[in-house]
Amino acid sequence: MLSDKLKIMKTIHAKSSVNAIAIFIQEHMAQNWELTLKNHPLKLLKAYEEMSEAAYGVYFQLLLEPVILELRKLGFRMRPKLPGDLNISREWGEEQHRERWIWTTLKYPNGTDCGTIVIKIFHDHTRFRIPEMPLVIALKVTSKQEIIAGLSAISPDFAQAKDTKTEYAGYLESLK
Repeated sequence: MLSDKLKIMKTIHAKSSVNAIAIFIQEHMAQNWELTLKNHPLKLLKAYEEMSEAAYGVYFQLLLEPVILELRKLGFRMRPKLPGDLNISREWGEEQHRERWIWTTLKYPNGTDCGTIVIKIFHDHTRFRIPEMPLVIALKVTSKQEIIAGLSAISPDFAQAKDTKTEYAGYLESLK
């Protein structure tokens, strides 16, 4: 009998739709988001002490590694690697409950567009804490402009937020 993790891993294939892949990722995260925190507390706390918010990147690499390996094994190409590019992601919310939307575009093994996986990352800026399970959105588009338009239609908060690169440049400018 296959373990639950392997059963989920068997639910996608090289021709799966972006919606099926999103379900696969969401199921993986539902089973493993708290377990990853529980299994790596010292590594994550040390990363937070040394790198602050970048520690959440360490967490998501640990959490998503089995998904990344499975997608690669099936021949999917990710740009960038899951969970996505911090510079173009957007974030908003209270300091103790921030929400960041970050994304990765997928191509099928034959090079055609599959779609975009968006991950809603919930986190805390006052200490290392993930207050709720990450969530996944599937989009059938892959261009940056279409992704931003699609996510802006879903969330007024996303539409009003600046991407991290722009927000950081504004912050640096304010220090002058």
